[in-house]
Parts: sequence; C-alpha cells; structure tokens
Amino acid sequence: MGIGSPVSLFEKAGDIQIELYEECLCERRAELTRREGEVMRLHGSGCVNRNVAGRGMREYYADNQAHLVAYARDWYQKRGGREKKAAHYQENKERLKEASLARYYAKKAALNE
Repeated sequence: MGIGSPVSLFEKAGDIQIELYEECLCERRAELTRREGEVMRLHGSGCVNRNVAGRGMREYYADNQAHLVAYARDWYQKRGGREKKAAHYQENKERLKEASLARYYAKKAALNE
C-alpha cells in the first residue's frame, strides 16, 4: 500500500466513522457531485478528499490561479526562458522562415481553390 492509500489513512487516524452527511434526491449525477463539492468547501480542511467534486477545469483554475501562474513562470525560467527561445530562433532562423512561408503559400492556395 502507498503512503496515500485509504488503508494507511485509517491506520494512522485510528477510530474513523463514515456517516451519511445528508440524503440528497437528485435527478442527475451532476447535481449530486455539485452538492458534494459544496459540502466539501463548507467543511474545508476537515475533509479527507482533496479533489472537490463537481468542479470543472475553469473553476479549478479560478480557485488556484495565483499558484498555477507562479508554477508555470518558474517552470519556464528553469528551462531557459526567453534566452533559450531567442537562441533557438537564431540557430534555426532560415529553417523557421522557410516553414512559415510554406504554410503561408499552402493556405493561400487552399483559399484560392
């Protein structure tokens, strides 16, 4: 079993009870997961599950935007950033220009047909 497995969680915490929070009559599963996510947000860090149910990618990004932007910026800088991009362009300038012109003429020919 891994460190984050449910069995190890129960072993570390000791006596844990799983109880029904509320009975929710929903017509679709999406409504049920949306309500589960509301309850998880209400209780915050008291929930074992870190993945908020019913939350889409847009909501996840809105909730974690500052962290995701900082992570992306650090990732870009660790891999060379603008300097590496500029160096790659200078090394491959002729090949990149040829490929760009080829795409331009292919699109132009497709539009004229």
